[in-house]
Amino acid sequence: MSFAEDLKKRILILDGAMGTMIQRHFIGDNETLNLDNPELIRSIHKEFIEAGADIIETNSFGANRISQQEYGRAGQAAEMAYCAARIARQAADAASRPVYVAGSVGPTGQSLTLPSDASDLTFRKYSFDDMVEVYTEQISALQRGGVDIIQLETCFDALVTKAAIYAMEQMGCTLPVIISATVSDRSGRTLTGQTLEAFYTSVKHCPNLVAFGINCALGAAQMKDLATEISAFSSHPLIFYPNAGIPDETGSYNDTPEAMASVMAELGKAGLLNIAGGCCGPGRRFWAAAAAPRRRTSPPWQLRCKAALRALQTPGLCRG
Repeated sequence: MSFAEDLKKRILILDGAMGTMIQRHFIGDNETLNLDNPELIRSIHKEFIEAGADIIETNSFGANRISQQEYGRAGQAAEMAYCAARIARQAADAASRPVYVAGSVGPTGQSLTLPSDASDLTFRKYSFDDMVEVYTEQISALQRGGVDIIQLETCFDALVTKAAIYAMEQMGCTLPVIISATVSDRSGRTLTGQTLEAFYTSVKHCPNLVAFGINCALGAAQMKDLATEISAFSSHPLIFYPNAGIPDETGSYNDTPEAMASVMAELGKAGLLNIAGGCCGPGRRFWAAAAAPRRRTSPPWQLRCKAALRALQTPGLCRG
């Protein structure tokens, strides 16, 4: 069974959070561990698989030349991405059940829409072609490393996301693609000012898009209405992986596994949720506690109905 077919039959569990798990042992350039300490990354993948993850993400969110410039390792970015894919592939293949590997591709931290210099509103540090080149290198490495899916995540600038899509088209990549946007606050707008519906309209042309949704930004309870809103306008399966709450003054995420699982289960019962996971904050204990309610069989995404949407929507928020 292919990933796209499996996605239509049940709720799949995505892992998370890789960064949170790494920070128990190491603070710094997470992606360099693919080269310097691959056993640590492999052990984290194994923990998530044992906790019930159906999809594990490669440790490659920042494995691109732009992000790695901060650490002086831009020249090793492609190698980091390739090794991230190989480590995850080995962990998935060693599992006693099918586990998919998603190649994590982050937003680089740079915008093509917003100016790079407030004193010169026409200046952009990088061009669209620059982004295409950067993403071609990263995604090619992930593909060679054996990923099953390309996951464009924490997307805040549709033009940057379109550069990644264009890169895949140019290189002939036919892997399934997941796109997950992030918002700047509970208003549901991205950092560049787009609504989630406008963002989706900008990227839904992606030829191999199999799921669209939202991640990061806020906790599950704060983003539930946004997930419901996406289900009203999106014609693709929904991926939802929020943070473990809103960080406090110390930077700690304080949502409990039970509270997060409750939101996931509510969306699942309504037939809205197809992929459930966690972004910043969750660790193995979250998925060990939450796997059962989120494994509820979900109706095929094509059969979502207005009655199900009305069960969760906030008046005036859910369209369609």
